[in-house]
Amino acid sequence: MTLFTRLGRLLRADFNAVLDGLEEPASLLRQAVRDMQSALDVEHGEAARLRDDMQRVAQALQECQARLAALDEELGLCLDAGQDSLARDLVRRKLETARHAAQLGERQLALREAHQRLEARIVEHAQRLQAVARAGQPARCARYRRRWRGRWRGNGHAAGHCRRDRHRAAARAAAEGTVMKRLTFIEAAVTALALSAVGAVLAAVLTPLFGVTLVARAVCLLLALAYVLFLLARGRHHHGRVTLLAAWALAAVAITLLCPTLFSMVAAHLTLVWLTRALLMHTSVFTAMADLLLCGLSLAAGCWAFVETASVFAGLWSLGLVQAASSLLPLKPQPVTRHDADHDFTHAARAAEQALRAIDRAR
Repeated sequence: MTLFTRLGRLLRADFNAVLDGLEEPASLLRQAVRDMQSALDVEHGEAARLRDDMQRVAQALQECQARLAALDEELGLCLDAGQDSLARDLVRRKLETARHAAQLGERQLALREAHQRLEARIVEHAQRLQAVARAGQPARCARYRRRWRGRWRGNGHAAGHCRRDRHRAAARAAAEGTVMKRLTFIEAAVTALALSAVGAVLAAVLTPLFGVTLVARAVCLLLALAYVLFLLARGRHHHGRVTLLAAWALAAVAITLLCPTLFSMVAAHLTLVWLTRALLMHTSVFTAMADLLLCGLSLAAGCWAFVETASVFAGLWSLGLVQAASSLLPLKPQPVTRHDADHDFTHAARAAEQALRAIDRAR
């Protein structure tokens, strides 16, 4: 047993040594700084959400206080008029309103404390990020920053605010738990109509030049690419888009080249589309399976329309119209963890410190 333990430790040591040789500390430091900035943007989004909640609670508390004042005035009038039954109803309403106001006050206090803790954490993380960024910059980069600091403040300040606002909006959307903007049936149907028209025109123009088989495979690939790009554009999250698109491109090219028949190729492309929608839209197995059923129905509808009419546009339009029904599936909010940003920032900061130590040893 000891022999296997020592052998496993030796293999891990050799593997880690190979990885240490492949890693470049400067690149790791830049990536760690980007991760720290991303986590800081998420925290800014959480702070904005807390401020919005505080404003809504404060407004509701003011309404309750105004309602209490009105009930006090009405209660006094009822007592002066001797309306005991109406006064008892007003007292009951006043007690309920006072209880609701007390709950709102506790909620406001909790939100204020959470916002103060988050703001303190944001300040600490911002200072830590600035320290890491300064430690990783060589002297010539520092001179460059001093030279262009005035020009950046004059011309790039507004652009920086715009980028920061976009990051905070994306972070707030992620905190709300939605991965993709809600796609309406009209938008999905219009997109299907446009892609069907483009596909029909390309098939009519290119078929006499290159033949039916080559044009059909190319048109299917282009239409699938256009639809996947549309889904990515509708998505709220910016991270992982390049990876998802690269994986889809490799799979789509393999499908186009290896599938023996047009039917199998279309079915495989629809499967890829379903996987993309499942990653971007659905957060439950039920909706994902319902979307897969719609993909099968759309394939059957497209084949039926093409056989009956011998029209490429009719086949594509029937397939796309059934696909548009996927926008009617319910979207379930995805639960989020509020401390993910703090954990991500701490993890990125540790990676940055390790990269800085590696750079110091290399010097």
